[in-house]
Amino acid sequence: MNENIIGQILKDNFYDIHFVSEYEKRVIENIINCRTTVMGERIEHCDNCGHEIVLYNSCRNRNCPNCQGSQSFKWLSKRLDETLPVSYFHCVFTIPKELKELFLYNKRTCLKILFKSVSNTLTQAAKRNLKIKIGFMSILHSWDQILNFHPHIHCVAAGGGLNNDNSKWIDVKNKNYLLPVKKLSRVFRGKILFYLNKAFRKSLLKIDTNSFLSICNTVSKKDWVVFVKRPMGGAGQVLKYLSRYTHKIGISNRRILNYDGKTVTFSYRDRRDGNKEKTKTIPVMLFIRKFMLHIIPRRFVKIRFYGFMVNRFRKKIIILCRELIMKYSSDLEYILPDISIIPFVNYTACPVCKVGKMRLLVTGENSS
Repeated sequence: MNENIIGQILKDNFYDIHFVSEYEKRVIENIINCRTTVMGERIEHCDNCGHEIVLYNSCRNRNCPNCQGSQSFKWLSKRLDETLPVSYFHCVFTIPKELKELFLYNKRTCLKILFKSVSNTLTQAAKRNLKIKIGFMSILHSWDQILNFHPHIHCVAAGGGLNNDNSKWIDVKNKNYLLPVKKLSRVFRGKILFYLNKAFRKSLLKIDTNSFLSICNTVSKKDWVVFVKRPMGGAGQVLKYLSRYTHKIGISNRRILNYDGKTVTFSYRDRRDGNKEKTKTIPVMLFIRKFMLHIIPRRFVKIRFYGFMVNRFRKKIIILCRELIMKYSSDLEYILPDISIIPFVNYTACPVCKVGKMRLLVTGENSS
């Protein structure tokens, strides 16, 4: 298959796509033009055997399935450097299906509420129950394996935190992390409903009163899904999993098995059937609609840091945390960051002689 098969699908049907905003159209155009002459080209030359190759520039759009592989590796490397000598917990917060349509048509407002509810749930539970300040990162995912709109947030949280005056590190030994999962899900549910009602009163949500009240009444009686697990392989295990999606969306080109102009066939894993790999064929316009559901709103931040992991103080606080952990933790469970989990690709090595290095020879006019 074409290495930019998703771009080809969008290109073939571009003039039939009438259901997107101007911003989304620009995203589509970037994906279509990614690694083509439109983006410019460069010629690289081997300093040993003289082999030359022509490379086309990428669009660098964060919604593009072709781009930013190297960025995800850099992100993973930085996060591994910031891990603390403690166990880590992987938390997932998911909204019920009744809220998905509301989130879809009010994406920016509702996703902000989702981030705020998750952060307040964790920080307040830590403060009230354990009297500590925790640090964690939150990462937004909006899809499931068959590209349905399924907004949820993954959190990677250190198993412990600082006391009120940052003078002591306190470990969290509870396998449920801060609270039993059912209690944590109730707190999360309360936060979401509180902020949704607040946004509705300010007329920030596009929905009529009766529909909104009906949805809130339904979801308030349901048990929401919150997942908390301590990763067996340490923080590196979950960070490696999340890094696959931090700089891309929805579906990768390699999962597209066939495209005949009318239908698209792609692979997916059915988690309800033992995670077996299966295939699904859908009409091309339905595929495009599903793909477009997961375009991130303009300038929306999908990776956020909280507690002592906030960007402004992270470097200093991590140094302090490591010192306090060594001083106050009785049984360290430190797993050294496993650098081997970061895929290594030598982009400069000559693919022919394997000895020389590829050097930039000519840059196209549109190169970025």
